[in-house]
Amino acid sequence: RESAERVLHHLLDNDGRALVLCTSWAFVHRLAETVRDRLQHAGIELLVQGERPQQELLRAKRDDPRSVLIGTESLWEGIDVPGDALTLVLITRFPFAQPGHPLTEARIRALEAKGGNGFRDHSLPEAILKFRQGFGRLVRSRRDRGKVVVLDPRVRTKRYGREFLAALPTGVRVPW
Repeated sequence: RESAERVLHHLLDNDGRALVLCTSWAFVHRLAETVRDRLQHAGIELLVQGERPQQELLRAKRDDPRSVLIGTESLWEGIDVPGDALTLVLITRFPFAQPGHPLTEARIRALEAKGGNGFRDHSLPEAILKFRQGFGRLVRSRRDRGKVVVLDPRVRTKRYGREFLAALPTGVRVPW
């Protein structure tokens, strides 16, 4: 609930124009349920991944610059919303793979069998790559400007949080 309120604060402060990247479908649905009425009251359309086909959502986002798009997985990469329609990307949590996923578990076991560290050698690099891809949704041309807000407290409380920040493109300002 607190996280949803923080998201809502940023969305209203930015007058929409945002992409909210989540790491679970459950959070996407809870967040949408929490913010929908307040955004609607502010005249901001909420677009939620899974409620319509993705291409339709992206078209609606481009057509209504103030709209907010919330989603997971496929929205972290490969979408293009240039210009004023996207001036804020909110990353709710670091995009680590879901624990217990069979493919992830198999890769980690194979690494550890060879003396590697599953977190350092697999989970962290994969999450950092996805984080960079999510960050890249904001600036799609030389004229694009905006901000990325990372709501995951681990960005400051865990040593690996600095590794996420160090992976950002050159020229990015971190306010602390």
